[in-house]
Amino acid sequence: MRSGATDMLRIPPVLFAVVMSLCVAGPVAAADKKKEEAEFVALLKTLPGDYDNLAQTESEQGGQHAAVILSIKPLNVQTVGKLVLYMRETAADDPRRLLAQRIWILERDKEHHFVQHVYLFKEPQRWIHAGDDPLLMQSLMPDDISQLVGCELIWTSTATGFSAAIRPQGCRTAASSSGMLIETGVTLVGDDMTVNEQQPGPGGRVTPEADPALAYHFQRRGG
Repeated sequence: MRSGATDMLRIPPVLFAVVMSLCVAGPVAAADKKKEEAEFVALLKTLPGDYDNLAQTESEQGGQHAAVILSIKPLNVQTVGKLVLYMRETAADDPRRLLAQRIWILERDKEHHFVQHVYLFKEPQRWIHAGDDPLLMQSLMPDDISQLVGCELIWTSTATGFSAAIRPQGCRTAASSSGMLIETGVTLVGDDMTVNEQQPGPGGRVTPEADPALAYHFQRRGG
């Protein structure tokens, strides 16, 4: 792994200013703090980008998975958080067809976990072009989004990259989220990202268990 200083220079500029403030919180031994900083920098460097699952859909039969373009972009929106990412999914054959959009806010909790909080837009149609309109996104306020409470993804470093999963007790979504696919786990290895999703069950409950056959396998194409 390259040194933290070298990797930090490669982080998208909008993320650079908040890295150190998030990495020094809490009484951590110097060696542990340095390790956590390096891991956090590596995650911030790796996660943003443009991905698609075309290799997956072209190789399978029966059309089990939709062809999707996944975009993850850093935002400089201090009104909603220090470290904010915008996630958008569109149909691969029609970029105008929006499939999903989320706001992700990353932070480090008291146990020094890297936590990804997931937010939905309260008025999705108002923000449907937000990915192509930076000025519109700059107007984002806390009242414009609602958190999927309990559906946070906890990121950890692995031998090959990073992985994330919802907490073991699972999350419970609101009735308004009925039928929505909720991300329950992510694996990030280099330019490859695997995403597990599921629809909320009775009472809006979502659990960490996932069927590997239903996972979406994305590859980075840019960003």
